[in-house]
Amino acid sequence: MDNIRKGPSRLLTEEMELKLNELTNKLFLPNIIPAWHLRALEGSLEELEKLWNWVKEVKLNTDEVLLSQSVDGHTAFQLAALNNQVEKLLKMWIWAEETQLNPKELKKRLFLAKNHDGYIAWHLASLEGSTEALETLWSLAKEVDLNTDELLLAQTGDGYTAFQLSARKNHVGTLLKMWVWAEETQLDSKELKNKLLLTKDNYGYIAWHRAAQFGNLEALDALWNWAKEVELNTNELLLSQSRDGHTAFQLAAQKNHVKALLKMWVWAEGTQVNPKELKKNLFLAKDKKGCTAWHRASLEGSIAALETLWGWANEVELKADELLLAQSGDGNTAFQIAAEKNHVETLLKMWEWAEKTQLNPKDLRKKLFLAKFSYGYMAWHAAAQFGSLEALEALWSWAKEVELNTNELLLSQTGDGYTAFQLAARKNHVKALLKMWVWAEETQLNTKELKKKLFLTKNNYGGFAWHMASLEGSVAALETLWGWAKEVELKADELLLAQSRDGLTAFQLAAQNNHVETLLKLWEWAGDVLLRPKELKKGLFLSKDKYGNFAWLEAAKYGNLEALEALWNLAKEVKLNTHELLLSQNGHGFTAFHLAAVKNHVKILLKMWVWAEETQLNPEDLKNKLFLAKDIVGYIAWHRAAEFGSLEALEILWSWAKELELDTHEILLSQTRDGYTASLLAAQNNHVGISELLSAFGRMKANDT
Repeated sequence: MDNIRKGPSRLLTEEMELKLNELTNKLFLPNIIPAWHLRALEGSLEELEKLWNWVKEVKLNTDEVLLSQSVDGHTAFQLAALNNQVEKLLKMWIWAEETQLNPKELKKRLFLAKNHDGYIAWHLASLEGSTEALETLWSLAKEVDLNTDELLLAQTGDGYTAFQLSARKNHVGTLLKMWVWAEETQLDSKELKNKLLLTKDNYGYIAWHRAAQFGNLEALDALWNWAKEVELNTNELLLSQSRDGHTAFQLAAQKNHVKALLKMWVWAEGTQVNPKELKKNLFLAKDKKGCTAWHRASLEGSIAALETLWGWANEVELKADELLLAQSGDGNTAFQIAAEKNHVETLLKMWEWAEKTQLNPKDLRKKLFLAKFSYGYMAWHAAAQFGSLEALEALWSWAKEVELNTNELLLSQTGDGYTAFQLAARKNHVKALLKMWVWAEETQLNTKELKKKLFLTKNNYGGFAWHMASLEGSVAALETLWGWAKEVELKADELLLAQSRDGLTAFQLAAQNNHVETLLKLWEWAGDVLLRPKELKKGLFLSKDKYGNFAWLEAAKYGNLEALEALWNLAKEVKLNTHELLLSQNGHGFTAFHLAAVKNHVKILLKMWVWAEETQLNPEDLKNKLFLAKDIVGYIAWHRAAEFGSLEALEILWSWAKELELDTHEILLSQTRDGYTASLLAAQNNHVGISELLSAFGRMKANDT
């Protein structure tokens, strides 16, 4: 009887104890974890042990503590491996052994836990060249029966093996250790070693590429010798490419690792087959963008690498002019790449080499200067587009040196008709603009005429520098151009209302791209004119392109809420009829409300609905007109939303139809001029979600009835 009485009490006590432990874990674990990781990373072993004893004393879940992760996803075990703290690793391994559950399983989880980048302790040890930690981990892996072959080839989230990480960091001792362990495999050691050498990361790089990329000579040496040991085709290794087509030779050239280049060149020389052919292939191998090592070196301004490659050109029977004018897949020469990146020293070096040619150096220099890549850009345009001022200055002086017509250079156009002046304006490179303006001033002919041409030359889309600056919201460039307008006798109204081929003004382009600061600046300038500023502002606001769109419609079309709000305020400032504005239509009969519905710009729709509500006359009537306005083929916003799959827009339009007490049955069945309902338009365009939504609306209507 006593046992029976005590039974429920004992059960109750155990249940209370479990709840108490659970509460303790909730209270203390979040606070103890940061301290736990800090002790593992920086503290002494004694401090870590003291903390562990406290964890057990307050009966925290020790498994959770061992496997707990930092903000970056690191466990204490990983942090100890990273810092080569073997004693801490072994101590945590012992603590995992003491667990009351499945110690072997806990140990495996401890070993294989990944941080946010998919690294396990094994990878972190190799990353830092922590040889002792790696040796310890290797023996622990075998203790819990992990597959050591799989461990050697285990990859991080980016696909890096420990072997690749060691090659990347030039940890030759770590590389050697893993190579020896691969030898000890019970399976095919040669096959495992091959995999170790040739496993690719997510970018298609093998350890060989990583060693070359970071100029790790010792690692590169070791990898080369091991490749021969397992009878890899060394020619293929030298020419092996990453996913983007980069060879180790290209990677070394790009990063200016001359010693690595020299090493690979010597190895190519030592081949038993055709060394000359191999060298040529090594030199001229192209990546996915059609770039050779020569182009890659110019990309980073790697002068020493370029000088080395230049010296080898004769050896592979490559003529000086062929190398200097060699183009990538996009048609870029190394000279153009250097101009784009503002590598003036590189430009100067290639200019000197062109002078040393045995043929016609002046002719070669002209070709070098005038060579065009994709879209008809030459080095001059590239330098202007990227604001490479020093490169632009060097090119200007060289143009005169080879007697190019500098007026023609200033006005030279790309395939799309862009001048360097336009490209600089677009990207807000004011110093480049100023430099070209000064150069135009220095011409011996008609400076005023040249400046006017520089300012007003149009590209293939009918825009000039003014339009280009507004397109990108380049306010500083616009201010500079505005200051020069008077100098070239351009009236303020002519400039503000100047249109591109499609009839776009700078004001419209700014609205189209949500450049509110640009809009306000143009508006301010319109207000500064002496004659009829209010009329000019109205003209600026209402100027239409060839499709009948003006700034208001452009902002709505592209979902540019800030621009639309600015335009609404500007419209009221010049006392435009805001009712008419809300209902205004383009050449196809689209209102801003239509355009927003087409593109599912719900915030724009909501904003216009609120503005319609704020009218002083009859807001309900205006909302009705807004909702039911038809374009030239009889579509209302409802139809356009269904046609283009604008789900959220359709939902909000349905709610507004009910708000206006429109006959929703009629809305569902309403037809365009061609007889299309919203349902037909959705089905025709395969908008399944829209079709389902319209069916749901239909059922709701039927239930209401």
